[in-house]
Amino acid sequence: PAADFADVVEWTDASAYDVYCKPELCLRYNRYGELEPKRHVACGFNGSFAVDCPPGRMILKIDAQLRHYILHLHNEARDRLARGDEPAFAPASRMPTVTWDDELANLAEINVRSCKFEHDECRSTHQYLHAGQNLAVGSYYLETDIFEIVRNLTTLWYNEYADTTQEVLDKYTTDYNATIGHYTQMISDRTTAIGCGVVIYPKKIEDFVFKMVLYACNYAITSIVHQPIYLKGEPTSRCATGTNPDYGGLCSLAENQLIKAIPAYT
Repeated sequence: PAADFADVVEWTDASAYDVYCKPELCLRYNRYGELEPKRHVACGFNGSFAVDCPPGRMILKIDAQLRHYILHLHNEARDRLARGDEPAFAPASRMPTVTWDDELANLAEINVRSCKFEHDECRSTHQYLHAGQNLAVGSYYLETDIFEIVRNLTTLWYNEYADTTQEVLDKYTTDYNATIGHYTQMISDRTTAIGCGVVIYPKKIEDFVFKMVLYACNYAITSIVHQPIYLKGEPTSRCATGTNPDYGGLCSLAENQLIKAIPAYT
C-alpha cells in the first residue's frame, strides 16, 4: 500500500553527536586556498526541530518500501546514462549501483528538521569525507501519495540533464549558466551510497493550508570541480565484478567495495 501523510514519526532521540564536531571532519578550502573547518550539520544536534519550524511539522518515516523506491529512481537514471540511452551523453564504463546508507540518511533528516530549503555547510561522515547533497521542496494541497511526491521531486533533479553538456560531465565546473548540480550528483560514478530525509510541515498560502514537503538526499561524494562526473566508455567495460542483473548498465553491488569516494580516480 502507498504511504501517505499519516505515516510519519517524531524522532526525539537526543543522543550526543560530539563525534561530528571534530574540525578535521569538515575541513574545506577557502578562496585563498587555505583549509578551514566548516560547521557540521549534526554538531550540537539535540534531536529536535529548529525553532522556526511551524507547529504540525513531522518527519516522514522512510520505510523499506520507500527506500527501495528512492534507490530505484536513482539507479534508473544512472542506468539510462550508463547504457548510452541519454542521446546527448556518452555511456559510462563503470557506473556503480547506489545503495542506502543509514548515516547519510540520518544527516539528511537533521538538515530537513530546519524546515528551510538550505544546504548545510558539511554533512561528512568518517566513511564519506566529501559527501554531497541534493535538496528539493514542493507544496501540495490534495496529493497525499508520498511515492508520487518523491518521484516528482527527484524528477526535478533528473530533468537538469536537458541543460547539461558532455563537456561539463567530462570536467565539472560551477561556472556554468544553468543549474545542473543536482543531476551531476545523481549520476556520479564515485557515488555508491545515498541516504535521504523528508519533513512535512503546513504553510498557509492565502486561504489554503498547503503541505510543504522538504526532501534532502546525501551522497557518498559531491561533484568535484575540474574532475569528470563519470568516465566514458563501453557500458560496464570497467566493472571488475560483473553487471547488476536488474540494471544492465550498472556494475554489480560487489563493485561498491572497490570504489572510493575520494576526489581523485584510483
